[in-house]
Amino acid sequence: MMAFLCAISFESEAQIQEIRKIQKNLPFVKNEKAKIDAWNTLASLFTQNKRDSVLYYADLAEKHATAINYVAGIAKASNYKGEYYMTLNNYLSAKYYNKALELSKKAKDTSIICESMNNIGASLYIDQNQKLAMKYLYDADDLAKKMQKDSIRSLLLLNMAGVDVSLTAEKRDSISSLALSIAKKYKDEIKILQYADVHARTLYNPFSGLVTFLKANIAKADSMGNTTMKIHFLRRLAEAYIINKDGTNGVKYYEEAIQLCRENSYQVMTAHILGELFKYYRSQGNMERSGYFADQMVQEYQKLSDVAKKSGFNYVDYVMSPNNLKVEQERAETQKRIIIVFSILIALTLLLLFFVYRSYRIKKNYAKVQEELHEKSKEREADLADREKFYNTIISVMAHDLRSPFSSIMMASDLYTMGGDTLSEEEKNQIMVKMKDISLMSIQFMEGLLAWVKSRMDGYVYQAKSYNLNQLVLEANAFCLNEQENKNIKLELKSSANDQIQGDKNMLLFVFRNILSNATKYSGMSKVITVNLIEKQGSLLLSFTDYGIGMTDDGLKNLFSYQENADSKTGKVKGAGIALTICKEMIGKMNGKIWAESIRMEGSTFYISLPHQ
Repeated sequence: MMAFLCAISFESEAQIQEIRKIQKNLPFVKNEKAKIDAWNTLASLFTQNKRDSVLYYADLAEKHATAINYVAGIAKASNYKGEYYMTLNNYLSAKYYNKALELSKKAKDTSIICESMNNIGASLYIDQNQKLAMKYLYDADDLAKKMQKDSIRSLLLLNMAGVDVSLTAEKRDSISSLALSIAKKYKDEIKILQYADVHARTLYNPFSGLVTFLKANIAKADSMGNTTMKIHFLRRLAEAYIINKDGTNGVKYYEEAIQLCRENSYQVMTAHILGELFKYYRSQGNMERSGYFADQMVQEYQKLSDVAKKSGFNYVDYVMSPNNLKVEQERAETQKRIIIVFSILIALTLLLLFFVYRSYRIKKNYAKVQEELHEKSKEREADLADREKFYNTIISVMAHDLRSPFSSIMMASDLYTMGGDTLSEEEKNQIMVKMKDISLMSIQFMEGLLAWVKSRMDGYVYQAKSYNLNQLVLEANAFCLNEQENKNIKLELKSSANDQIQGDKNMLLFVFRNILSNATKYSGMSKVITVNLIEKQGSLLLSFTDYGIGMTDDGLKNLFSYQENADSKTGKVKGAGIALTICKEMIGKMNGKIWAESIRMEGSTFYISLPHQ
């Protein structure tokens, strides 16, 4: 395992003095770029022990740098935010590292380019992508060689020696020695300490000498306030005792390292050390203790997983794991096939319904003119009219809402196929992710539509289930996120995190998606969409409020009407205009009501009332 790979600046006495000096002089700095550089420097200096200060100063620098379009300042702030998240969420840190790399190239800042590439290499190595990690490290070193001040090379070389398993022992020692000489040249005590950590075993082969050396470095790291290096030396010391058959001391130092990790929120390192204790007790045949540490390890990884889910999933994840890309490509292809199969089944169903419809018409034309049959004919006519309206609705929805995603998938696949070598791996990855998102949204749309079709069939029995309101709203709003981000629209949930709503999930998602889509579409830039829930006399009143262009009185009056949404020439229902009509039917199936209020040029509010137990 390598030393901590990120280009982190650690606190020493000199750095503490520098922090105090910068903080003292900040109020007198008038130049905006100089002030941003000072905030970024503070973020770098606080990286080791005061993680909240890192994020505070990096956010401050990024905000002001963005305001004046200071690209290099934004790049540095993004890099330090990546270092802040490194011990908590590898995916989120990689996102900031990639942003820093892109902006530093634009700003032509070689120092930040090298630092960002080193940190991306760290993320890739942690994600077990050794080959790509080596490429970033070697490319960064090639750039660093040309810099007038090449102090970062000491870290790059140490990382190269630790990652590249193809190196001979002689070559690895040569690279490490060069790293040490550069660290000494710039009097970089931290890099010297890192060199000692990586090469502790080879420097001091006798066990007693190794223990003395490691304990001395633990004390040195402690005196410098360098918690990360102290943890590394504690792990080395624990490992040395374990190898020397002294499990008692080995476990003691492992547990001391875990305590430091938890005190400083180093979740990734905590999980790794718990894994080492699990392996040790398993090798000793102690199932009770190995089971305990296995459970602890799983809990830590679950925390990391939860953080990753909250932060979102983007193309950076694929860059770091080609295996994930292959899995997602296969999944996207499967989902595309499912959509095609569903479309064929629906087409066959519509064809069958068409023949049923014709059969009813024939029977009607040949019915005897009798009072009883006349009444039945009237009922049949009403039923057929309803069915015709239903069939036209399905056809319109299929024609309008499914043509667009299939066209998008075909265009994306053509671009992927014909692009050949002209597309970069990142562009190809983005195309595949886009195809997956379109397919997933189409499947979810079909699920809502099929739930509605099922509710219209004979024998359908509505069964309400309870769901978390906020989760449903956020899931439905996922369809609108891109447009909301483009228009800087915020979704504000005023309901409690524990509020529950009863209904059919697919129908509720269909209704919420349509309301949120319209709210996003007709809202102006930088507006807010508000969702609220009120419990009132045995029912729940849910409201969706936007501050867009609003509706006229005529538009509001005919909002949920089939007739007003019909094409004046053909009499068929328009695909784009029937969504709210379907929503009204779905809410009705759930024993609820839906209505809207609107003021022209001020906005609209949609209300949904549902029974509450």
